[in-house]
Formats: sequence, structure tokens, C-alpha cells
Amino acid sequence: MSTIVKICATAFLALCAILLLRDSKHSHTGYIVIAVGIAVASRVVINLSEAVGCLQNLADGTSVSGYLPTLLRAAGISYITDFTSGLCRDAGEENIAGYVEIAGRSELILLSLPLISELAELSFGMLNL
Repeated sequence: MSTIVKICATAFLALCAILLLRDSKHSHTGYIVIAVGIAVASRVVINLSEAVGCLQNLADGTSVSGYLPTLLRAAGISYITDFTSGLCRDAGEENIAGYVEIAGRSELILLSLPLISELAELSFGMLNL
């Protein structure tokens, strides 16, 4: 069975359990959410580590290999920011979610500055030919 089908089935079963327990044992629903979150996050980490290994193998010996760590950091910042802002929104804290998103965007800009600088130098070098 595909991994995503297992994840979706787990989330669906957890949703059913939460809906059944919501009225009688509201305090238990938080534990279910945390358990599902940990299970899904662990599977995502495994999938991403496999993807990173594959990307590193593909990039070895090419001109892309120098940019791969920056691209992976950018992807990590995006995932963490999205996950955290989603948790804040789920908790009803829209303002904090917005602050987290602004912080994530600023981190991406800072991370991309060396690449932008190198691209600008390359462009200016081509124009001076």
C-alpha cells in the first residue's frame, strides 16, 4: 500500500475518533492529534531523507552540487514555517501565524542573497562582453 494512502487512512481514522470523542472526552482529542502529528511527521522525515540522498547523488559532479545545500535549507525553512503557522492557525492564533510566515519569508530572502548576488555578477559579466 502506498505511503500516502496509509497516512490519509490514519488521518481519517483519527478524525473519526476525534469526532466521536469530541463531546464526551474533549481532553483526549488533543492526544490523538499529537499522536497523528508525530506519526505523519516521522514518515515525512523518512521520505525527505530519502529524497535528499537521491538529490545528492544526482547533483554530485555537476555545477548544481554547490547550490544543493542552499536549496535544501530553503525547502526546510518553507516546511517548518508552513507547519508552524498551520499549528498556530489551528490554535486560533492568526497573528502569531502571520508573524511566523513573515519570519520564514525574511529567512528565505537572507538565504537567497548570496545566490542573487552571484547571479547578478554573472549577468553583469555577460553584459560587459
